[in-house]
Amino acid sequence: MILDRLFAAFALILVCGFLSIVVIWVPRPDLIIVTGIVVLAVIYDFYRELRAHARRRDEVGPRGA
Repeated sequence: MILDRLFAAFALILVCGFLSIVVIWVPRPDLIIVTGIVVLAVIYDFYRELRAHARRRDEVGPRGA
């Protein structure tokens, strides 16, 4: 389970890094706005998944007991 979170965090960092490189090399206002919206959506989804996972764990109990 921790490995899943690490991979998700790594993927989040890679997506943000890639999009920042695109924005740096192509500094267009419309691209910056769309990229900002995409990054916010990715961060929101990552946060929601972490919260949902914690809630499921709390409902089931430790080790699925």
